[in-house]
Amino acid sequence: MNYVLGRKYNKWDGKFYFTFNMDEGSIPADCLINDMSWLIVSKRLMKLLEEQNTEIQFFPVKIIEKMERLKIEEYYIANVIKMIDALCLERSVYTENKVNGYENGLIRGRDYMEKW
Repeated sequence: MNYVLGRKYNKWDGKFYFTFNMDEGSIPADCLINDMSWLIVSKRLMKLLEEQNTEIQFFPVKIIEKMERLKIEEYYIANVIKMIDALCLERSVYTENKVNGYENGLIRGRDYMEKW
């Protein structure tokens, strides 16, 4: 089995925060999209992942509304230490290519699948 290995981080000081705009949505999700492309998860999702014996570090992070400065509690940055590099190529629609000598692929998104 092929694994992708990350690195443990031991210097988290808890000072980092993300902001959001209430006008763009106010229902907290279990996984928050952000401009850093970091995996930000709710406490609920964190507990589910921990129950699966995953190798993930969780760091508490502040989520603050831009205008009202309201804080959403209990979100965590997930630092994945070990994961299986997996994709079912037989059931996926994708394109392979090389960029600067590296092989990569483009997986077609949900919009493509909805046309089926």
